[in-house]
Amino acid sequence: MSEFAKVHKSIDVSSLETKEFDRFAKPLLQLLKELTALETTFLTLVDEQQQQQWVVTSDSTAALPVPAGLQVAWQDSMCRLMFSQQLACSTDIPQRFSQSIGAQKGMQTFMVLPVSFDGSMIGTLCGADRHCIALTQTQLGHARLIAEALSSQLKLLSDNLHTRQQLLQQQLETDELRQQVDNLEELASTDPLTGLPNRRAFEERFSQMCDIAKRSQEEVGLMLIDIDYFKQVNDHYGHEVGDQVIRQLGRSLLQLARAADIPCRIGGDEFQLAAIGTAAGGLTKLALRLQKHLTQQRKKLGVSCTLSIGIATTQHSSLEDLFKSADTALYQSKEAGRNTVSVYRPETNNSQPQPIEEVL
Repeated sequence: MSEFAKVHKSIDVSSLETKEFDRFAKPLLQLLKELTALETTFLTLVDEQQQQQWVVTSDSTAALPVPAGLQVAWQDSMCRLMFSQQLACSTDIPQRFSQSIGAQKGMQTFMVLPVSFDGSMIGTLCGADRHCIALTQTQLGHARLIAEALSSQLKLLSDNLHTRQQLLQQQLETDELRQQVDNLEELASTDPLTGLPNRRAFEERFSQMCDIAKRSQEEVGLMLIDIDYFKQVNDHYGHEVGDQVIRQLGRSLLQLARAADIPCRIGGDEFQLAAIGTAAGGLTKLALRLQKHLTQQRKKLGVSCTLSIGIATTQHSSLEDLFKSADTALYQSKEAGRNTVSVYRPETNNSQPQPIEEVL
């Protein structure tokens, strides 16, 4: 499709360009009516390459309406039919062009003159009437002068609309590119298997959480989660079932986490969750609910699997050492036989393991 075809498939006839053009063109169409006594006059833009024609502006009657904005295929155009027979004016439209749009509209007389710019036709100046009105050569000569007067303004309008359409097209392409970038950024920051934030996204959001916590003097907590003996799950049930377990744990985290929490899949069978304004007791309850939720779901999957969880908070650890402290607690859970939640306590220099099954 040519650029011009794109223009008049999306033309807004109330646009500023068209209104400004009407101020110049309307008086000339009215003058044409006075000179020819035709009841309807109008001006069109033509795209011969794309076989389309669009009415730019008109001075028509209710009895013979040709509204601005009307678009027709060039092959159906009265103008093309007239040009094909080298006619500037015809007073026997129903007989000569019985299947034409003009005949269907009740036109008896039709006049058409090309509007050209630099030797190329860019539109047509037309007039029509329901009665037989034979135009003299003098009248046609005056009409040609009007067509010449309109040519530069019509070209300017076409160029303006073309430019506007190019800008719109560029904006669409920019929006599409921006959407693609957003999609790529989302892909780059999202774990594809679970839909959770990945490590990169977690680090960015966790940094922001820490800044907020410092300003508001709120506690920050961190939970590290491992699926116990996950390699055995993959070996015994297959990787497809293993992926189902991973996805289910991701869904459970999303379902149980608060809006302000940051759940994340680090990779493999390792997950973590950061929380602000939550003490170790609150995170322990969340950890137990997470294990209970997975226990309920694993029956549907037909898989036996448990979680080892380590928790640390800034109540007993600095922000800088939070990951190290949570990892210490996770190690303690594994040492305690897995399927356990452990909370880091500095006074004992280790964590306090709490078997999940005892709590449940």
